[in-house]
Amino acid sequence: MPLSHMKKNSPTKAPITTSSLRHNKSIPNTNTDQNIEMIELPNEVEITNKLQAKEKQSKEKKKEYQKRYLEKAKKKKNEYIPLNNHNEILSTEMKYSPSGEQMENAETNIVAALMTLVTNTGLGRFSDTSTLIDNWQEAAKLDSTTPPPQYIANLINDITHNVTETDMGRIVDEFQQSWNIEARLFACASCGVKAFEMRADQSCCLSIDELDSWIMSDSDRDDLINIPIKFRSMASYYQSTTNGQFYHLHREFVTTEPTTSSDSPVLEHATLCLCCYEAATHGKKIPVLSLAAGIDFGNSDRINLPKLTLAEE
Repeated sequence: MPLSHMKKNSPTKAPITTSSLRHNKSIPNTNTDQNIEMIELPNEVEITNKLQAKEKQSKEKKKEYQKRYLEKAKKKKNEYIPLNNHNEILSTEMKYSPSGEQMENAETNIVAALMTLVTNTGLGRFSDTSTLIDNWQEAAKLDSTTPPPQYIANLINDITHNVTETDMGRIVDEFQQSWNIEARLFACASCGVKAFEMRADQSCCLSIDELDSWIMSDSDRDDLINIPIKFRSMASYYQSTTNGQFYHLHREFVTTEPTTSSDSPVLEHATLCLCCYEAATHGKKIPVLSLAAGIDFGNSDRINLPKLTLAEE
């Protein structure tokens, strides 16, 4: 048979282009007269729309958390406001030391944290400290035969008379009454806060079966899985050994306990602070400062990175 005749009568294949893959679900195969089903590939517009929708969902989620946080802060503002012994509210303009009640939320309140630092360092009790800092070279050259400058004399007087033996006894008594040396240190699996079990700071244990609101969404789970394996452990999450679900929980603070039941051979419990526990048991709300709210700083120790210096931390 002539070659030209073979070419003339041979079936021609339909060209496969990007356009045909995008707009046609199937492409005819003239060799077998059957349709081979093709997978329709997403185009750039679809990918862009999905990314934009995901970003919009993330922004709306953050706005919701921010709104709840502001409502909570406004509600607290209208409630009881603790004062110190000189009837001052907590602020950076305070003339006297804040009370213990005002410093209770130092972990979440930046003003309370700052005033706690000032109080613990004692800077607020010595009026001429800043003058000494500005003139430390001059002060270092003083000798016992030279009369000290007035600011040095003021500091000596403050140090001598500011804290008397009576004050020291009162401070020690107040500390012993408010501090329990046998208190257990706990950490919350939801927000990561660490505290001693004293006064309002109490830990609560809850089964993860009751933490449906802490289950990762499909998008959050996909984001986690897309992290390279060697870095994934740095992220804070917990995967249940019983139901396989991913949870917004610090896995170090989830405990497992074997059981004799064949239905559930392991009980999984999460240690929660009082704030997160109340959110979980009353209305299934997500705490503002929790992993589920997007607050995750990661943990470099999980991937054995070199220990950071104090300045780097």
